[in-house]
Amino acid sequence: MRMAVWVLAGSLVTAPAYAFDAFLGTYVGAAELEDLTTGAIEERDVSTEIEPYGEGGFAVAWTSVIRVDGRRDVPGVRVVERRLSFQPVDNGAYYLQVPDYDPFRLREALEPMEGDALAWASIDGDTLDIWVTALTNKGEGELQLHRRVRDEVGLTLDFESFVGGIVRARGAGRMVRVE
Repeated sequence: MRMAVWVLAGSLVTAPAYAFDAFLGTYVGAAELEDLTTGAIEERDVSTEIEPYGEGGFAVAWTSVIRVDGRRDVPGVRVVERRLSFQPVDNGAYYLQVPDYDPFRLREALEPMEGDALAWASIDGDTLDIWVTALTNKGEGELQLHRRVRDEVGLTLDFESFVGGIVRARGAGRMVRVE
């Protein structure tokens, strides 16, 4: 009898719902990025994985395969991989980047003046915005907005990069959720 009570009590305990829960999953698709300075357009195969991280936080990992003349099977194709982890701040009003655990890291805090990018995220309904800022090697500030908007089949992507307050790159894409 005592065992049955514990089993019943354990089944009533559920994980708390977080604003990012609806975004959790793996997505794949395609995107284009335009360099507004040169007019060059890059075609990309993209994927994103969003998963829980730490206590009430989440991690976003994304990969871009930058094609050459629309192809992936030729020399010059590049792969860019990024991962950011976030913990809630101010009762979940926004999320601040935290470094992933690395037993070989000499410091635990991010240091933007030492070259670390600083990132934060916010969720408003079906929109997940990730902002990343860093200093360029010319000493200019770069601010990037990575916007993911959820719908019934996946995510739409919008990207803007601002350098010195001017939009220098703009991208858009579409991804579907995969199982």
